[in-house]
Amino acid sequence: MLGFSSSSLAQDREPPQDAGVESGGNATAEVSPAAPADADAGVQSGPGTEPPSKPADAVPSSDREIVVTGTRIRQVSSFSPAAPVQVMDRKELERTGATNMADVVSYLTVSQGSGFQGAGSQSVNSVSVNLRGLGEGATLVLLNGRRMALSSAYNPKGQQFTDLSTIPLAAVERIEVLKGGASAIYGTDAVAGVINIITRKNFDGARIELNGLTTSRLDQRDGTASAALGATSKRGRVFLAGSYFRRTELVADQRDWTGNGYISQQGFPGSYIVGTHTVADPACNSVPGSAVIAGVAGPICSFQYRRFFSLAPEAERINMFGSGEYDLTTHTTLFGELLGSSLRGGYISSPAFPIPPPFPTVPANHVDNPFGQDARAIIRPVGAEAGGARVATDDDSIRGVLGLKGDFEDAAAGTFLESWQWEAYTSMSADRGRLLIPDTLRGAVQDALNSCSNPADLSRCYNPFYSSINGTGTPNSTALIKSFYGAQQSITDSRMQTYNAGMTGKLFHLPGGEVGVAFGAEVRHESRSTKFDHDAAENRYSFLIGNTDATASRDVYGGYVELGWPVYHGIMLQTAGRVEHYTDIGRDGVSPSAGLSVTPSEIAGRDTTPSALRRLQLRGNVTSAFRAPNLYQSFPGYIVQPSPLNVGQTLPVYLPVQGFGNPQLKPEHALAVSGGVSWAPIDEINLSTDVWDYDYKDRIELEGAQQIVNQFLFSGADPRVIVDPATGQIARVTPKYINIAGDVVTNGIDFATFVVLTNRTFGQSVPEERAQKLSLGAIGTYVLTFNYPFSEAAPRTIPNTNPPVVLLPAPCNGTSPTSTCRAVGVRNFNNVWQAMPRWKVNFPVTWSYSGHSASLVTHYISSYEDDVDPRRDGTFDTISAWVTFDAQYGYTLKDVIGRELTLRVGVLNLLDAAPPKVNGLTSSYDYTLHDPRGRMLYASLASQF
Repeated sequence: MLGFSSSSLAQDREPPQDAGVESGGNATAEVSPAAPADADAGVQSGPGTEPPSKPADAVPSSDREIVVTGTRIRQVSSFSPAAPVQVMDRKELERTGATNMADVVSYLTVSQGSGFQGAGSQSVNSVSVNLRGLGEGATLVLLNGRRMALSSAYNPKGQQFTDLSTIPLAAVERIEVLKGGASAIYGTDAVAGVINIITRKNFDGARIELNGLTTSRLDQRDGTASAALGATSKRGRVFLAGSYFRRTELVADQRDWTGNGYISQQGFPGSYIVGTHTVADPACNSVPGSAVIAGVAGPICSFQYRRFFSLAPEAERINMFGSGEYDLTTHTTLFGELLGSSLRGGYISSPAFPIPPPFPTVPANHVDNPFGQDARAIIRPVGAEAGGARVATDDDSIRGVLGLKGDFEDAAAGTFLESWQWEAYTSMSADRGRLLIPDTLRGAVQDALNSCSNPADLSRCYNPFYSSINGTGTPNSTALIKSFYGAQQSITDSRMQTYNAGMTGKLFHLPGGEVGVAFGAEVRHESRSTKFDHDAAENRYSFLIGNTDATASRDVYGGYVELGWPVYHGIMLQTAGRVEHYTDIGRDGVSPSAGLSVTPSEIAGRDTTPSALRRLQLRGNVTSAFRAPNLYQSFPGYIVQPSPLNVGQTLPVYLPVQGFGNPQLKPEHALAVSGGVSWAPIDEINLSTDVWDYDYKDRIELEGAQQIVNQFLFSGADPRVIVDPATGQIARVTPKYINIAGDVVTNGIDFATFVVLTNRTFGQSVPEERAQKLSLGAIGTYVLTFNYPFSEAAPRTIPNTNPPVVLLPAPCNGTSPTSTCRAVGVRNFNNVWQAMPRWKVNFPVTWSYSGHSASLVTHYISSYEDDVDPRRDGTFDTISAWVTFDAQYGYTLKDVIGRELTLRVGVLNLLDAAPPKVNGLTSSYDYTLHDPRGRMLYASLASQF
């Protein structure tokens, strides 16, 4: 389970300007203005193992020009971007042990709450990024500088995102993370930042790699096979890469630490409301996985479903990527890309969903009714004896790009346009997702319960008691049970067509150099449609209820302009602005930005600057970010959220949720401010720090179902809660997408420190092939503040307290409309945010010598409060900090029958640390932050020729 290695036989034979991050400079590739694909002037390295680029010396090593992520203007190689950029090159990907994009994302300290994707949502087996904890929808994903379409899936919080798992890691040259708002450059969705994935090019040869991973308990396995092929000629370049990935399933009962979680108050055997009291099935305690527990109105038979909950869903995915360029003339190039992905996945589910209120009635004359009066059944139609059901999650996607790029060197020779470049392209993306979930058909169980009064004809009779299994009552026929079930199927298509054109060049001179400009225009057509099966269209499902077909589309027209002002030697001012018009909401989005980068040694002069300050750079950036509601959020249909608990009612049970789109949504706006410094006082030390702040207005969120339930239990009324009039129990919850009233404010610090020791550090002169290198680093994020309006919190009353004890479900500074609540350092179970620890830090240590390499990376996630069940004094339990260690050893043989062979072996979670325990009946760990698999062993063999 590792990344890539260099080879003297098969290598990226790219020009020096496309070599990636090199010590002592900010090297990046040259790209066109419409698609700044190969940006690389990052000031921080990635999570793993290599130090970042050092700030450039006062005098650049060359006067060549580059394009960096966060700008479309070509700059000199000493240019430092005004917004912080983190770069993960192939060497870093290699040493993290990553074999797919999910592994890469898990190492990003700047991303919150987008970790290991277990079962329970439509986003299972997908990969998303949640920069700054502002939501996956606030992070824009680019492939070679060009926008990727949103996935057909959505996450448990109702956020739509771009699925990175469709990209084969074998195709990736490096990954760049722009950690700041960039709507003025790239348009909507770039509120929290940008992920720019740059693929390989100018690759000659072939590379084949096999990766295998298994847990140390040998109960879950991953396997990956990948290949890369490339060829270049004087006029053309072609590159192909593909991967096959297979993951086996891991179920919760295969981990001891899940023993106290995954409990439902509805099972089979079940419980019954008789009069005003509840009664547990007499066989409850004799059935494995079932147990009688105390309820508010009497005993209840609980059901532990951890045998039917997937910690690691099974998946089989094929990814393919191809790119090519052909020089039509010396100044015009035809280029294209094609990306395709196919996923077949799924996971185990409970034998049946619980039947929500109104609970089915067992008539008094039912032949198996022991109560002599009507009773309401709090049950699932079948139990563990039936085995688990299967949920299917499939996805197919394709993306194509075709365009032309060139320059005016001949056409405008002798004019100021001579050095200008241009690009025009069109792209098409389509993603189809299919979700198939079994559920009981509404009314089917009640009809069968009503067919049990005649002992002479029980062919259609359903016995809801466990006596149907242990032989003391009427048995339930297999045909009858099958007649209860359907399977809700949804097929969602997400499409995007883009037309883009842009130019970049120089205008006039200032004391620091030539003023650069980039401008362009873009037209996008976006559409989304979802179709459901017949039973869903008629709302015939008991728990999932149903859904309606829906279609939405829009056109987006945008234009941008950007200027780079070299005010003086060492001082660069960047300004940009973008306007976009959305036909579906009838609104325009305007996003201006301004940034400043300063290199003091260039201002004062290299000769007069102390050597320790020659590689000091300062940066700052202010941008007004913009995000329009996506088509999912303004969808006329609805989606299903994870089920909340109605804790405090007579019967605490899981509830169905219908989340509705809202066509009245306003666009989101955010003011993002950042400032930072990069400094390399000596060759062996690199330091980088950035401070950031976001003020987010009109944030779009799907109202939290648990919040709504808590509010209802506190106030006794809420139009979003549907109540069963017969029992007073909540039947379902109906949230919708809203613009949050008030500001969401977050700020924090990013930092990176690296110390690199080589033979030269100690005055030793040895041949390059015998040189040793030791690198020690720390890279992390500390979140100072994340506050949201109190209106998004819902107080709750502790049941059976007199006088009532009222608790706030989150750390809040009051209960007035102007109060705020804190999301940082909190699990955020009771609101719309993801879990958000204050600290996420990686400590990499790497060593290399000749063909040997070794690494040890320590990962730290700080403790945070568990807001599932506040104490009576208003405080919360603490979810422990999590520390894990990853170790790897690699060896490369340079010439084995004309091939280069690289073998790597490693261990993830070396000490087999279990994920920290969390409160609540629904889970035992926090899947957004912690990997449940435990210690994992991996090996990889790669051959290049």
